[in-house]
Amino acid sequence: MNEFLIDLSADNSLVWALFVLGVVAASALALSVVTGLLLRLGEAVGSRLGRRRASGK
Repeated sequence: MNEFLIDLSADNSLVWALFVLGVVAASALALSVVTGLLLRLGEAVGSRLGRRRASGK
């Protein structure tokens, strides 16, 4: 894998730039999806805990 990256960066700078751009974009998209799912999960858990507390009073 390292030889592939070294050859790619040395020979084709445009392809290397597009590759890096794609990796960054995919990482940002994945983090956005994971963050959204965690926020929805937190909201769901919080609403259930809130209902339990309200009904327990």
